[in-house]
Amino acid sequence: MDSTSLETFSGITFQCLKTSHEERPTMARVVEELETALQFEFQKSLYKCIKVDLKRANDMEIMLKTVNMQLPDIMVAALSMDESILDGDQIENLIKLCPTKEDMELLKNYTGDKEMLGKYEQFYLELMKVPRVQSKLHIFLFKIQFNTQVLPHELSALLNSEVELVNLEAATKIQLKYLAEEMRAISEGMGMAGQELEASADEGPVSEVFHKTLQEFVNSAEPELRSLMSLYTLTGRNADALTTYFGKDPARQPFEQVTQILSDFLRLIRRHPREKA
Repeated sequence: MDSTSLETFSGITFQCLKTSHEERPTMARVVEELETALQFEFQKSLYKCIKVDLKRANDMEIMLKTVNMQLPDIMVAALSMDESILDGDQIENLIKLCPTKEDMELLKNYTGDKEMLGKYEQFYLELMKVPRVQSKLHIFLFKIQFNTQVLPHELSALLNSEVELVNLEAATKIQLKYLAEEMRAISEGMGMAGQELEASADEGPVSEVFHKTLQEFVNSAEPELRSLMSLYTLTGRNADALTTYFGKDPARQPFEQVTQILSDFLRLIRRHPREKA
């Protein structure tokens, strides 16, 4: 039992045992003190459920020191998706620190003085003011990563059908599987952005800036995504053409394997004159 709760309960109990009627508390006072004792006990349970994960609490402290901002200001920057204030690492940390469903239910049921809650709980309450806050943070992270995830534009020039041996070494570094995963991640991210754009349209003032910023991002990113899809398709075709050019079956001989064999062969040719000399 919480010590403060026990002290409150014991205090009102002993007052009720007073011999003199005048010294005994009124029934209203007894009910008030018992409610206070229960509130202290509930608060202890709340702390126990939310603050038990010391690592997360420590991570939150580190993040707050790194950002050096008050919690409301952090959320304003996050909802405006301002990359000049918050970077990808900080957004990833925010995502990791989002409350679980159990934590949110516990805080929603808390009827006491919220000022009495600790910094960790205050942090949760600030996040909970935003509908689907974790989804919005994921969209912000995707926006930050979008420009670093895009496929290199020099691929189509590198993989043209008129193969130049000088490009083989660079070609061996191209992993079509990796490029496919990148394209899948970008497409899925844009899909999530579209869903969140629609969902946040009617959320009122709390999501107004977020919705506007997301709309601007989607408008600028969609044409680039279409360009990337065309480039990726062309890259795949040219990779198959390169494999076919050297007499291999693209369905059986991976592009990466063909370019590696050719690059090794080229190095042997270049090295042979030096060895004879």
